[in-house]
Amino acid sequence: MDCYVNTATGSDTYSGSTPQFPKKTIQAGIDQVSPGGMVHVYPGVYPESPLIGKSLTLQSTGGRDLTEIVLQPSSTITWTP
Repeated sequence: MDCYVNTATGSDTYSGSTPQFPKKTIQAGIDQVSPGGMVHVYPGVYPESPLIGKSLTLQSTGGRDLTEIVLQPSSTITWTP
């Protein structure tokens, strides 16, 4: 299953299953898709530090020059191989 994310027009309460009803955050998109799914990220600035714990494709719809993930500081980082 694919999920769509748009920081400008999305809401994490939306289904994310179509471009017309995108999620707002990349993390919500990651949480929504099944392993092997694709998260389509629309251009914008995303101030978050998404955690990816499954195989998926994270793709910018406008290219890397128009989509930016601004990692946020965290006091706790947990990594499980």
